[in-house]
Amino acid sequence: MQVTATDADDPTYGNSARLVYSILQGQPYFSVEPQTGIIRTALPNMDREARQEYDVVIQAKDMGGHMGGLSGTTEVKITLTDVNDNPPKFPQSVYSMSVSEDKVPGEEVGRLKAKDPDLEDNGLVNYRLIDGDGISMFELSTNSETREAVIKLRKDAAGASTPEEADDDCTKGCNRSVSGSSTGRVYGSSTEEVCRRQHKGSS
Repeated sequence: MQVTATDADDPTYGNSARLVYSILQGQPYFSVEPQTGIIRTALPNMDREARQEYDVVIQAKDMGGHMGGLSGTTEVKITLTDVNDNPPKFPQSVYSMSVSEDKVPGEEVGRLKAKDPDLEDNGLVNYRLIDGDGISMFELSTNSETREAVIKLRKDAAGASTPEEADDDCTKGCNRSVSGSSTGRVYGSSTEEVCRRQHKGSS
């Protein structure tokens, strides 16, 4: 951005109206071009999540900035806008869930939520199942209000055609990997979930 000061002195007479800009407050984050008043960032990789707003004070001094010149100042409030620079993160690396064997398709197994410090669309997290030995047994959706991953049964909890297969699945359990991604970018952040069937009436 650019600030511009004016001087009522005659610009054709000496340096009385020749202005030079300098920064009095806002370093080391920003700088100002002495001749044009253009304010620029002075540090790379400024992070909105660490600090969002800055108060910068710019001085304009006549007489070409030399001693004896008169000056005036202005305050500029600078707000860093958000970019999608943070991956979603799960609070836990492992989640354990259980589901009764008499649950019907479509019933909820559990929920989990990843956090993304970015703002608005950049911080909206969507989820998908990416891996696991029981992945075909479950479906996953994103709750639009809470932004939680909702895990539901896609078919019966055992996912087996015979009682023997069901008992075998109950013993093994179902390990699933879930990934979280925010708008426009997919990250490797993931969590392993363990879902085990519980026999009806078991402790």
